[in-house]
Amino acid sequence: WRYLRCLMPAVASSAVLAAVWFFVTAGLRGTTSGLPLLACASVVGLAGYLVVVRVAWPQDLRYQFEFARLVVGKGGT
Repeated sequence: WRYLRCLMPAVASSAVLAAVWFFVTAGLRGTTSGLPLLACASVVGLAGYLVVVRVAWPQDLRYQFEFARLVVGKGGT
């Protein structure tokens, strides 16, 4: 059970990202196509991902940002 509980933030947030991406893609399909459509859907999907993680699992989001900061900070050494 603990293993599934640890995976829940990633699974739920990724599901929201995919759902938002598909909704935006379907909604904008008639107005634009190609790269602008994919870019817009990806940006809105990322925003949805961040909102879900921030609201549901704020501590996990802090851990992710801290990990990214450590990785980027050590990139030059």
